[in-house]
Order: sequence, then structure tokens, then C-alpha cells
Amino acid sequence: HSHEPTHLARRIGSALCVGTLARFYGAAPKSQSPGPLLKAAESYWRRYHSWGQLVVHNTSSGEALVELINGPSSTLFCEMTAGFFAQVPTLAGAKESSARISSCIAHGDSQCTFTVQWTPGTQH
Repeated sequence: HSHEPTHLARRIGSALCVGTLARFYGAAPKSQSPGPLLKAAESYWRRYHSWGQLVVHNTSSGEALVELINGPSSTLFCEMTAGFFAQVPTLAGAKESSARISSCIAHGDSQCTFTVQWTPGTQH
């Protein structure tokens, strides 16, 4: 299947988030709501990668735009990153969440951006 590598990359990113976020964030993810936990990625992202800069814009109560500046030019890496960020809101108590790749360096864009959306769950 032509979509298999990208699907697998998303699953790897999701598993990476589930397995490591509490340790790299330094607190229980459920101690935050989804928006602030995504915004905090600007600091915990450096614990995952030494390259690239992350800027997170919480655009509404159920959506954030994640910009990855100077990331690698790799479709699979972008899919893995989307899988990672799709998982973050659920770790903060959201019922459902997803991430869409809005732009990608590998496709000729100036940076990679991800639109993360979630359905609120338990409130803090």
C-alpha cells in the first residue's frame, strides 16, 4: 500500500508521545488542558530534537497551529510529527484529537505546519 509508510510514521509518532511525554514534559499531561499542553511544546520539543524551533499558536479553544521552523525535509518525519501532536490533546483529557499537515518543507513550503484540533473532554 502506498499509504502504509505514512500511516506507520503517524503511529510511531503517536506511540512516542504516549510513551515519553510525561517524562519530557516534567509533569502529568492531565495536569494541563490541551491548549496549554500544546503551547508548552515550545520548551519540551528541545528534549526530543536538537534541531528545529517550534512555535505554537492556540487559535481557538479546540484548535492550535504548530509551526516547525528549520525542521528536516522529510515527508515521513512530518507524518511522525503529526502523529505526535495528534496525541497531545488526548493526554490532556480531550475526547478526540487529530493533526493535519498544513504545509511541509518536503513539498516545497518554507516550513512545516500542523493544524491540531480536539474535542474537549474533562475540564481542569
